[in-house]
Amino acid sequence: MSFLDHLEELRKRIINSLIAVGVAVAVSWGFADTLYRLVSGPIGKAGISSLVFSTPTEGFNLELKLA
Repeated sequence: MSFLDHLEELRKRIINSLIAVGVAVAVSWGFADTLYRLVSGPIGKAGISSLVFSTPTEGFNLELKLA
């Protein structure tokens, strides 16, 4: 294989990987609320009333990270 063939193969694999990650995030986005309740459950049992978000977008970032 030539160098350009290797680059073409790499490009295809990167695109397929990005598509797979995108589909996985899209599917798990529906379960973000359930995951949030699961993660924040022990915090509530410890007597802490809620999580503190220090920036306006931190709540969204948490949901995105959970998804």
